Amino acid sequence: KTTLSNSPKPISKLKIPSSLAKLDLSNQDQEKFNSGNMVVNQVSKSDGPGGSAVAIQAVYAPVDVVWRELLDFNAYVGKVEKLSECSIYEVNTLAESKEIKVRFVVKAAPGFQYEYYCSHIFNPETGTLSWTLDRDHKNDFKSVVGEWCVEPHPINPDWSTVRYSADLELKGYVPGFITAILQKTALKSAVSWVKKSSEFKWKNQRNDTLENVGHEGCAVVGQASPIEVIKKRKVLLG
Repeated sequence: KTTLSNSPKPISKLKIPSSLAKLDLSNQDQEKFNSGNMVVNQVSKSDGPGGSAVAIQAVYAPVDVVWRELLDFNAYVGKVEKLSECSIYEVNTLAESKEIKVRFVVKAAPGFQYEYYCSHIFNPETGTLSWTLDRDHKNDFKSVVGEWCVEPHPINPDWSTVRYSADLELKGYVPGFITAILQKTALKSAVSWVKKSSEFKWKNQRNDTLENVGHEGCAVVGQASPIEVIKKRKVLLG
């Protein structure tokens, strides 16, 4: 059952670890980003099971399309790897944002199932979605914290730049192979599904638009990839 509240209430700002706040891109990283590939920096914890990651990727879909995918938590199952259950259980309207509380169940492998509850703060002004564990519930993870940031792509405003930072800390002893699976699922694979799902939705929207507007609309909605735009600009500029 989902609890809804329209009464604004104060909430402390979620603090993202400073090590996850940004990702400096080398020239090679910039080329990967421009061609649509993910640039990721992933680090395993030295003091226990878990890890952290920061990633950036170009998504060939507008910002609003990406946000619809990210905020549609009840549709996560089937999109997010290893996620078997996902449902919103509480929504609160805050002063400048919205709090969305979500229950997750991850089946990493037979006999290894993890349930956890997260409080998400969506701020449309800053273009961010931050989350941390909801301590009012029993969680199978020691700590989960992270943030999505979605903004227009620097080359084409119909695309998006998606930044993702997260930190995962597990409880007690966890077999190495399970740690690796959870790190991939919670850290790296999280960005991959957003790109795939958002671009699929955007492609379908564009196809529907083409059918509605006819041949004249093709020149309006047709787009090339970021790397193709860069190549064309280089040719034009000599």
